[in-house]
Amino acid sequence: MAEITGPGCCKAYLWKALDLAVDFLRRSFPQYPLRVGPVTCLWFERHPHGCRKSKCPYWPGTNPLKEVSHETRNHHHH
Repeated sequence: MAEITGPGCCKAYLWKALDLAVDFLRRSFPQYPLRVGPVTCLWFERHPHGCRKSKCPYWPGTNPLKEVSHETRNHHHH
């Protein structure tokens, strides 16, 4: 959790906490498979304090498995 520093981003903190919880559950209960895909932020353009971009593990550019298109980002902006 400590590696996510800089401008406060509640979404990144939440996603990191969930990542840690999933890791704990996988180690504690290996008999129950958990399927969790990579998380990619869709709100990086709207962060009020400035997005950390490549320093954030959830920024689209840091996750080569799932690039986010412009259309996808606009779909989630309400």
